Amino acid sequence: FLHPSGAELYAVSYPFQGDLQAFHRQNLQRLAQLDAQLQAQGFRVQRQPLSGLSMGGRPALGVQSQILYQGQSYVDLSVYTTEGGRVYAFQLTAPAQAFPQVQGAFQALLQGVQIGEEARVFLPSRSPVSQPNLASQHSPASLRNPACPRSPASPRDRDPSPEPL
Repeated sequence: FLHPSGAELYAVSYPFQGDLQAFHRQNLQRLAQLDAQLQAQGFRVQRQPLSGLSMGGRPALGVQSQILYQGQSYVDLSVYTTEGGRVYAFQLTAPAQAFPQVQGAFQALLQGVQIGEEARVFLPSRSPVSQPNLASQHSPASLRNPACPRSPASPRDRDPSPEPL
C-alpha cells in the first residue's frame, strides 16, 4: 500500500520453525550483516530493536530504523510475531517528516490484526491504511532496507527492479 505522504506498507507471512525470540535474534543478525553492504552504497542506517510490542493482542517484537540516503531521511518500522510455525510481519517505511502522520494508522492496523486458528492473517474490515497504488515507486529505503525479511520465494525477490539486499 502507498499512502499519499510517500509511506509504504508491506505485510508478509512465511513458515518459520522457532519462537519469537529466535526470529528476532536471526533478524537482528541479518540486519547487522546488511548494514555493512548498505554503508558501501552510501546509506547511513541506525537501528533500534523494539520489545514489548503487540500485534492483534499477541506478543510482538520489532526494529525501528533511521535511514539517510542521498540527503533524504526515512523511518522504517517493522513489527513481527510468530504463531503456528509462521512469522507474521508488517513493515512501514516513510519519509521522516511524514512518519508521524501515518504512525497512528499503523499502530491501529497492528492492534486490529487477527491471526486465525489456521494461522492466516486477517486484516480488519475497516483498515486505516489507504487503498493500494499499483503504480507506486518504491523508496530507496524499502528496496534496499527490508527490515522484515521476506521469504526466499517472495515476488519482491524475483522483481527485476533495482536489486534489493
